[in-house]
Amino acid sequence: MATRTATPKSKPATRATTKRAAPRKTPARKAPAKKAAAGEKGGATTAALATLRRNAFPLAGAIAAGAATAAALFFKRRTNVLAEGHPAPDLEGDTHPGADDRADPHFRPDMDAPMTAADRAALAPATSVN
Repeated sequence: MATRTATPKSKPATRATTKRAAPRKTPARKAPAKKAAAGEKGGATTAALATLRRNAFPLAGAIAAGAATAAALFFKRRTNVLAEGHPAPDLEGDTHPGADDRADPHFRPDMDAPMTAADRAALAPATSVN
């Protein structure tokens, strides 16, 4: 066998100086869940409960967001109608009705008409009788 002499610039490549990448290990896998026999308790119910437990917080968040949206739509659906009022076309003109401008006589109440007992009872204040 011929021996190599190392030059002063580089070392000879040997197995001890050469680094090899270690083979990558695959991560350990969970063992598959055992299926319950037909007569045993659990099975589909356990899987459904596990799914519900896993999704409880996202489900609660979605329900809370839906409730907040519904409440916002309910309370903000209309503007304040009473604050806006209604149009008064008789007051929008240049002239306003004066003190002598009254409604036609058949629209005015008769102040001398006798009051019936039913009308008098309707106008009476509500009192509590114990």
